[in-house]
Amino acid sequence: MSIGFWTPERDALVCTMWKAGHSMQQIGDALGTTRSAVSSRMRRLKKMGVLPAPPPPDKKIVPFKGMPPPRKPKPVTLMALERMSCRWPVIVHDDGPLLYCGGQREHGSSYCSNHTKASRPQKRA
Repeated sequence: MSIGFWTPERDALVCTMWKAGHSMQQIGDALGTTRSAVSSRMRRLKKMGVLPAPPPPDKKIVPFKGMPPPRKPKPVTLMALERMSCRWPVIVHDDGPLLYCGGQREHGSSYCSNHTKASRPQKRA
């Protein structure tokens, strides 16, 4: 009968290194295995109640206070729209060009955050 890779000694080393704040990659390197194998083993150890939750981070995240408030975009013509400009039509003149929002577009959308919300139907309670 052969002994598997995950022995009680290796499990103890995983727990010790995890409690010390090492990453799964570092633990895998120390054991000569992959991060994925360590991740799977840690998941099993957590289910068995052997491995505690990860230690809390030492650093406290402080928000940056130097950012200016977002400015209200100035409507632009179709030709003035840039790649990441909001394409929401805002002003329609009978005798002039159609103007668009021109604000910063949300990733994955053609509109800024306000117009993305406006383009989606409201959920009914």
